[in-house]
Amino acid sequence: MLKTNFTTFVIMLVFVGCSSSGNAGQNRVGTGKWELLSSSYITDSTSLRPIKFFDQKNGISLSVAIENTSDSGKTWKTVFYEENTAVAAGGFTSEQEGWVVGTEDLTRPLVMKTSDGGKSWSRIAFDNKSTEQLSGKVQVLWDICFDPNGRAWMLGETGILHVEMGEKDLHLLNLFSTNQENSDRISCNDSGDVWAIGRKGSIFHFHDGNWIKIKLDQGYSPSNVRSFGSDVWITGKTNLAMVFC
Repeated sequence: MLKTNFTTFVIMLVFVGCSSSGNAGQNRVGTGKWELLSSSYITDSTSLRPIKFFDQKNGISLSVAIENTSDSGKTWKTVFYEENTAVAAGGFTSEQEGWVVGTEDLTRPLVMKTSDGGKSWSRIAFDNKSTEQLSGKVQVLWDICFDPNGRAWMLGETGILHVEMGEKDLHLLNLFSTNQENSDRISCNDSGDVWAIGRKGSIFHFHDGNWIKIKLDQGYSPSNVRSFGSDVWITGKTNLAMVFC
């Protein structure tokens, strides 16, 4: 069974627009700068999990299992659970269609799809060629997001996958290696940019067809990333670092 452990110190950073000029020695990536918004201490956060609501009553929760609610979260029903299989994250392309990723036996990636708003799920496998390309390289998928063309970006333990989502199977378009730097979370925006974070204090930014690695300093370790329009939000753990473009 997979279990994600969260540390207790959470740091909020926001990426906001600015010119590319700045002081010497600053980390640079396109335009924008990072600003500290808040920090807080969480006493016990090991049970935190992704939750998505489609309306006031219906929603799903993702952890090792997938749970569904139809009464505004008062009660939850497990709709998927298998021993030695874990769900790490999910994303929806509409209120009815969604995808989750995870692992089976910690030896091969898991991808499942729903077409009824999370009430039922079915496995979708990679095609034979993609399976051969991923063999021995990706055993766990930690997160998923979608670009404006409906293709998926999936985050493996040591690589980032760009995937064509078919009705019957998945086709690997590209695999970007993060050079053994394990990553947890990935986020896409409407312009086609993609952001991923590494556990060793790095941010990976996909822009104009290329990946750029941004190394954070001062011991800062990011743990989650979400992009909204031109803004990118990051939560982190351990020591605080500020990154300016």
